[in-house]
Amino acid sequence: MAAATRRLLLTTLAALFLGGLAVLLLTRVLTAPIFDLVAAARAVGQGDLNVRPLVRMTDEVGELTAAFNTMTEDLARFRDELLRQNRELAALNAVAREISGARSLHEVLDAALQSALAALGCPAGWVVLNANENPLPTIAAHQGLSERFLEREAGMDVGPCRCVDILQTVEGWQQPVLRAECPRLRRAQQEGRPEARFDQHLSVPLVSHDRPLGVLNLAILEDQTVTPEQVELAGAIGRQVGVAVDAELQRQRLMAELEQREALRGQLLERVLAAQEEERRRIARELHDEAGQALTSLMVGLRLLEKEVEQPETLLARLSDLKRMTDGVLEDLHRLAMDLRPASLDHLGLVAALRQYVELYSRQHGLAVQFETVGLDGERLPTEVEIALYRIVQEALTNVVRHAHATRADVLLERHGDRLVAIVEDDGAGFDPEAAVQNGRLGLFGMRERAEMLGGTLAIESAPGAGTTVFVEIPYAYPHPDRG
Repeated sequence: MAAATRRLLLTTLAALFLGGLAVLLLTRVLTAPIFDLVAAARAVGQGDLNVRPLVRMTDEVGELTAAFNTMTEDLARFRDELLRQNRELAALNAVAREISGARSLHEVLDAALQSALAALGCPAGWVVLNANENPLPTIAAHQGLSERFLEREAGMDVGPCRCVDILQTVEGWQQPVLRAECPRLRRAQQEGRPEARFDQHLSVPLVSHDRPLGVLNLAILEDQTVTPEQVELAGAIGRQVGVAVDAELQRQRLMAELEQREALRGQLLERVLAAQEEERRRIARELHDEAGQALTSLMVGLRLLEKEVEQPETLLARLSDLKRMTDGVLEDLHRLAMDLRPASLDHLGLVAALRQYVELYSRQHGLAVQFETVGLDGERLPTEVEIALYRIVQEALTNVVRHAHATRADVLLERHGDRLVAIVEDDGAGFDPEAAVQNGRLGLFGMRERAEMLGGTLAIESAPGAGTTVFVEIPYAYPHPDRG
């Protein structure tokens, strides 16, 4: 009885031990994936995205583990992409910072090249620029190149080249390209120059407004690896530098235009002063030679009348001569006043003054001139607008007589909403407007200055043998019905 009890007790204890061991093992098997997930989550929370818990089973815990691994891989990919973008932004910011301090095109190119070399880890590079529409690529900036290389390659025709393809917008020119077959590097290898150590170079187009301005070439060593990310970064740098180069070129063009305008303005001022003196001399001469002599003759005639009062026939003839002489003096004085400033411009307005001037102009020069107005009946314009348009039309018609050799001219004055448009057109010899401006035609410059002072524009359409059309457009502020 005692032995049976002991065996039963031992058996029970053994069964309990084995059951507990089985429960322990089963618990470890079931909870281990959960503990792995907890540990992995803690690691990810601390920034370690390389941890991947093992998928032990295909149950719900296994699916959760697989989903966790997928999420971690996505986070790692997003992190790498974010870091890459941050590096790219840092590089672009460095380029922008260097370029912003540049004060000339040469400084812009040097700063851009130095920043690009630092960002991509390249030992040398050069910039080919096409700023002057030169079909041959020329080296405009360089870093890490020997003087012999520069002397040999400066300004020469390199033959088929990626730089030429980019500048001539051959298909695919917008993308940076790693190129081993560079004529410049091949010559350096053949002649044993220091640049022979460069295995290839990365050609990066400098782009602004979808047009190439030049090429940034970054030299690559034989053992140097260039990743697609670096090529993409180089393209972004090229676009940024292209915009900076374009802005600098535009600034230089504007400065050159400003200098030309200032020179023309100085010449115009000298011409105005000279014209004022010449006008004073002309007025004095005409008053002395014409009006003065006529008045003297009139005085002599009046004295003769005193002696001829008893001869009626002679008296009537003398009176008729004096009347004609007086009419001539009045006409000369009226023409002189019209040349200086027509009274009708002050009293009747622009339309009447221009109509009067066109009629006088047509009679004096024997030229058929048609004058029309649209939308300005009975309206007075601001004084400065009337004076500007009158002088512009006057100068345009003067140019027709001086240069055009025309047989007819047309003058149109029209209102378009809040704009005033004046058009003077002739069928004369025509000319090249660009060449005339470059040659310093001060009459054209003065007309444009008058228009721009009122916020308007002046355009000239002409070509040799095709006549000339002058377009003037000025803002129309408001009518002045009470002037007159």
